[in-house]
Amino acid sequence: MLLPALAGAKEKSKRTLCLNNMKQMGLSMNMYASDNTDRYPDGRRGDGTYHSTFIAAQTFTNAFLRTGFNTNSFNCPNKKDWVQFTAANGWRIGYYNLWGYPTENDTRSRSGTYTVAQTTPWDSPRFTHDTGPHHIIGADVTEKGTANPQPGQGPTSASHGPTGPVHSQPGQTLEPDQIRTAGGNVALPDGSAQWRKTSDMKSRFVRWTGNPATGQTSIIGYW
Repeated sequence: MLLPALAGAKEKSKRTLCLNNMKQMGLSMNMYASDNTDRYPDGRRGDGTYHSTFIAAQTFTNAFLRTGFNTNSFNCPNKKDWVQFTAANGWRIGYYNLWGYPTENDTRSRSGTYTVAQTTPWDSPRFTHDTGPHHIIGADVTEKGTANPQPGQGPTSASHGPTGPVHSQPGQTLEPDQIRTAGGNVALPDGSAQWRKTSDMKSRFVRWTGNPATGQTSIIGYW
């Protein structure tokens, strides 16, 4: 077992590596868009619905592999066990992929104040010029309601706690601050990335279904 000080230092180095991964994600998305009339790929997963940790297999190939995205950067260093492939949904990677989502269907004011239970609206970039204050292209996975948690874990988890990843116990659906989430990295459309403390994070829709697609409360992300 690592001593707390050593474990904390190791976690800080992982946050830095994670931040660099986020920048690489933004770079790959912008390289793809530059060859696609400045348009980011569609955000849907393989079954035609939206879930931010999933990418359709064809999108994964075109936007990541063909742009030279480093395969070691597909996930946060604390989410290496998150990556998986299913024929129906495509690839699940260890970050939220937040481009190409129908967030315009959420017509709530972006300048409003919302409770955690209400969720806070956000804007998904579709084009490279979508660089408003609420546009996010990627984020660390901090999630409540994960449908199929890793063995021994509950439905709430976060990539970064004080000394590493944190999660609730099986059957416990808690808020991220209750599992001592420290915060998470976010990637912006301009290619930059930044750390966001838990106290600055808001609850967001990350699962969108229906026609027109609307945000679902079954799985909630935070950034």
